[in-house]
Amino acid sequence: MSNLSDAKLNLIYEDKILNDIQKNTINNNNLTKNSNKSLALSESISLILYTVSVSFYGAGNFHMKYIQIKHPLEYDMFSFIFWRNIIFISIVYLLIRYKNIEILDARKLQKTSQIWLCIRTFGQFLAIIFTLSTLEKLRVGTANTFISMTPAAVILLCVFLLKERFHWRYPLGVVICFFGGILIISNEGKAHQSLSAVNNSEQIDSRSDTLIGVFWGVCNLFCIASLVISTKALNNDKINYENICFYVGGNNLICSIIVIVFIKMHFSFGFYFVLHSIFNACMYFFATYFHVISLNGVDVLKTTSLGYVQTVVGTFLGVLVLGENVYFSDFIGSLIIIGYNIYNALYPVKF
Repeated sequence: MSNLSDAKLNLIYEDKILNDIQKNTINNNNLTKNSNKSLALSESISLILYTVSVSFYGAGNFHMKYIQIKHPLEYDMFSFIFWRNIIFISIVYLLIRYKNIEILDARKLQKTSQIWLCIRTFGQFLAIIFTLSTLEKLRVGTANTFISMTPAAVILLCVFLLKERFHWRYPLGVVICFFGGILIISNEGKAHQSLSAVNNSEQIDSRSDTLIGVFWGVCNLFCIASLVISTKALNNDKINYENICFYVGGNNLICSIIVIVFIKMHFSFGFYFVLHSIFNACMYFFATYFHVISLNGVDVLKTTSLGYVQTVVGTFLGVLVLGENVYFSDFIGSLIIIGYNIYNALYPVKF
């Protein structure tokens, strides 16, 4: 009898253990599903913020072209960089004080983080110079198209430097959007010809301007790619976005002062020029802020095709406000870019 009772007790005990295991398995599965939902939500929000960011960048580039055209006598490149960044860093500093965040001491960072921070800060200064130089020679849409072609460089750098996962749809998206961008760029010659039909000398100058603009656009392409990669690397090192923005604004401000005082020896402070520079700084703040935040919640490779939204926004505003020429192939190129981005949002990459 005692043996039979022991056997029953053992069976009851084993059943209890099995029930506990099943309950734990169900709970773990529920936790995994919930965490996956949270991850998907975080990634979706990051992609939305990235789209908002590049939209602000596109509108900001249009606004810089607007300043160059509407205020040619007051406009000065490095004075514009100065006014823009003194406002930008002021906003960032107030944000840091409001959130009670300690300003990062870059000297205490690891060497790799210091290198990435230098690339992010000095690269931003070069990027604004290249952007303004490109806008002086080309249409807003064309200038933004060069910037939007950075995914090709970003993909290579992410896979080899950041060791992010690769998917065949990434290069496919680059090829599709690159083709749309080429359709927009190809119209630059037509746009110059329509403006230079008066005499042949102006036509020669316009062709020269196109080549110079393309050169600056290509330089900007690789510069912007380095900014995206360095931002992601700094996020991986757990450096908060407020400090990244603070160092970016501070470095750009110092560099612009050095150029104004020792090289250009010219400073512009016209009322409307300064007012527009302040407005552009606000757009630049939101663009940079959302850009840094978004890359903290999503792989860089998944944002590559969204960069082409900047081209569409810049082209639309350039045509609507500045009366820049638009052609049928501009619409086709924009539809290709928008269409792929809609598809990419509806059917995201799954590993």
